[in-house]
Amino acid sequence: MKKFTGVTLLSGLLLSAFGFSSQALAVDKDTKATNATVTYTQGDMTIDPGDGTIGSGLPANLNFGSHKIQNKAAEKWTATEGGVENGTITTGKLNINDERGNKAGWSVKVAQTDQFKEKEGTAVLENAALTITTGAVTNIGGTAPTGGQINGSFTLAPGVGGEQLVFGAKATTGDGISTLALTKFELAVPAATAKKAVEYQSSLTWTLSDTPAP
Repeated sequence: MKKFTGVTLLSGLLLSAFGFSSQALAVDKDTKATNATVTYTQGDMTIDPGDGTIGSGLPANLNFGSHKIQNKAAEKWTATEGGVENGTITTGKLNINDERGNKAGWSVKVAQTDQFKEKEGTAVLENAALTITTGAVTNIGGTAPTGGQINGSFTLAPGVGGEQLVFGAKATTGDGISTLALTKFELAVPAATAKKAVEYQSSLTWTLSDTPAP
């Protein structure tokens, strides 16, 4: 019994020594390097219209509905889908995609081109006021902008000179995709405003520039 054990231990020691000797003799003969690179080039800056679903971008239409003429009380109408009173409120998002890669900042201004005007005539809905209510800002891939009208509301001034800053990025911010929620559009019409039984129209223009927000 003792003799068998001694043989086993000796075999194990020989195998261990052989393995150690083989490793000690291994020597690196040469080395090579592989370089890896990736390059990005300057992209564009755009007002993204959204993904095509309602509320994902700037609304194509603001429908304040159809109402009977009256001059006893001031009116305030909210834009809804199809202009249905108490219907689903029209919302939207102002998406700015800044792929320039330089964090130079930008500004978005909105203007009401003119006062609500008779569709096929010259009558104007005097003193009608369109108000936009905004929500929070989100950002993907950069630093969220802080300029403009955020979590608030502002009333447009129709015509030349009425352009207003609605969303803006100061220098070092606004890169990536920045989104400002547009939560409500309201139209106020004074009681004394003369009205005709016609459709009145107006339009908004949203302009993105590379001017940093103040």
